[in-house]
Amino acid sequence: MPKWVQSFSVPSSSGHGEYTVSLADDGSYGCSCPHWKFRRQPCRHIATVQEQASTNHTGTAYRRPLPICRSANVPEVQKLNEDTLLVPLIPLKNAHFLATVIVDLLTHGIPFEEIKRRYHLSAKYSRSSYTQLILSHGRCIYGDLDPRTKSRSLITTSIWNLPDPILPGETAARYEARTGCPQDLFHIALQNTPPIKESSTAPHTRPEHPAPRRPHHRRILTS
Repeated sequence: MPKWVQSFSVPSSSGHGEYTVSLADDGSYGCSCPHWKFRRQPCRHIATVQEQASTNHTGTAYRRPLPICRSANVPEVQKLNEDTLLVPLIPLKNAHFLATVIVDLLTHGIPFEEIKRRYHLSAKYSRSSYTQLILSHGRCIYGDLDPRTKSRSLITTSIWNLPDPILPGETAARYEARTGCPQDLFHIALQNTPPIKESSTAPHTRPEHPAPRRPHHRRILTS
């Protein structure tokens, strides 16, 4: 069965209350209104979400709720669920790590103005300044935990992570409407994601069996 991956709130036509339109992992939509629940037919609320997703319009009909950012002991920004992002603690005076967290939060749909307020960023640095820094130097994240020192080293990676898997046939505009990931960062992440390599297996060889032993003939002596 399809799994719901994103939900949107759409006001009812009467102006009293709202309905929830949900997007499934196979690209289909559902709605909490009676027309869809009892007839399983497309409704005005689904059409509204589809239209705005296709045109990348973020008007007043619906707005994707921003996830809550929570500090946690994680190597990089991670999505806990639809409502919560886990954000690593930033090492003191490490501009590279800070820029990585900023770009990761942008990729997860957090507006730059909200990030500026959260980390008290200087007005002289723009959104593109942090993006260019990561493009030039890679993403700085925590490595594995050292069992002896109980601390994590810092490593640099060129891989950019997307917040959610891309659905079949999903465009950058539809992906932004569903996840909040800006289209420019969506394309950058695709360019910096290594292709999936097929696992190489050794050619099948017949197992070696020991040579069959020659039957042992017992010699019978007659008197």
